[in-house]
Amino acid sequence: MSKSNFEATTGSVYLEIPLMLSSESGETKHTDLNEQGSHLAFAIAQHLKSISTEGAALYEIKFWGTSIPGTGEPLRRIDFVKDL
Repeated sequence: MSKSNFEATTGSVYLEIPLMLSSESGETKHTDLNEQGSHLAFAIAQHLKSISTEGAALYEIKFWGTSIPGTGEPLRRIDFVKDL
């Protein structure tokens, strides 16, 4: 009999993405870190869903915006099954 090399783990990976926003539109949403960060999180989720993730199961991205990741309630949850 051969030994199995199967291993599994679960957890979260937190990314910090610095943004510098500028706008001449006069609309505050274009320079709002939470608003634009939410759009960025959705684009990242779409990209992750579109690439091969063999060996990885992705369920949900939680976006906390400018608050501290992992504490309190996220500003947005992106469900890979329902939202994408």
